Amino acid sequence: MAKVDSARLKFEGGIHAGAQFIVSPSVDKDVLAVCARSGVVSCPGAFSATEVAQALKWGADLVKLFPISQVGPGYMKALMGPFPRVRFVPTGGIEAGNAGEYVRAGAFCLGVGGGLVSKKAIADGRFELLTKAAKHILRAVNNARSSLVGKPDWPD
Repeated sequence: MAKVDSARLKFEGGIHAGAQFIVSPSVDKDVLAVCARSGVVSCPGAFSATEVAQALKWGADLVKLFPISQVGPGYMKALMGPFPRVRFVPTGGIEAGNAGEYVRAGAFCLGVGGGLVSKKAIADGRFELLTKAAKHILRAVNNARSSLVGKPDWPD
């Protein structure tokens, strides 16, 4: 119980500090209730259809699919069959080379970590590499989105 209360307090602290959304590692009823009461967007982590169903039952706004790199965009697309209205956020292994695949498979948005933020670039003070990675991912996302609606590719 202390662990759940501690986690809930951390999330509440983030909300009081101005967080507009909460991404959590798992589906936690108490965390989802805190988000609902506070009017912030909730994005619990899930992997199985059972976890997705539980997240929906407890009021999740978005569902983080993690670790998506273990199964790929086809898995998310398959989950969209029984859950057509879920706004999935694939996370774990997303980078410029595969971001478009997830967008075309129906991702609402993407959770990007290591594909965007290089610890070595930060340690070396090479922040322009982070900007470059962000631009590459954004270009891949925009190109994928434009292909879905028939618009031309987005400019660099």
